[in-house]
Amino acid sequence: MIHRIRAAGLLVHDSKLLLVLEKNLATGSGFWTPPGGGLEAEDGSAVSCVQREFREETGLSVEVGDLVYVREFAEISRGTHHLELFFRVHWVQGHLHITDPGAPPVGTDLMRYARWFSQSEMQDLAVAPRELKRSFWEDALSGITETRYLGVTAEETSP
Repeated sequence: MIHRIRAAGLLVHDSKLLLVLEKNLATGSGFWTPPGGGLEAEDGSAVSCVQREFREETGLSVEVGDLVYVREFAEISRGTHHLELFFRVHWVQGHLHITDPGAPPVGTDLMRYARWFSQSEMQDLAVAPRELKRSFWEDALSGITETRYLGVTAEETSP
């Protein structure tokens, strides 16, 4: 089994959370998730990974804050065990690049599209992790102060 570390950022602006659509072009299936990605050799840390991924996926520069959530999931079809780290981030500079969801991808089998969502707008969407639909908003209002472990799930494909 392959082990993969993914680091992502939770950016809230005007009571909306920034999410990125990850859509598999071969299957047409997709889900919304916070901007982020796999830790690469040039990343000195999970924090630098979040900063790099935000620049690549959204055009934004962010300051990475506290680690808020840790989640594991087994992607059985790919033989991969993922460890995901979700950090609170703050917008430093840049303008959001919202890609047209109908635009052809460049050098990838995934189509990415960034968009802001309120809690109510997220309810009927496929969102990963699922906790972003409800408990994230409760945590944000209460001012979560500790890291929460979201558990382990096993899925045939990405959430």
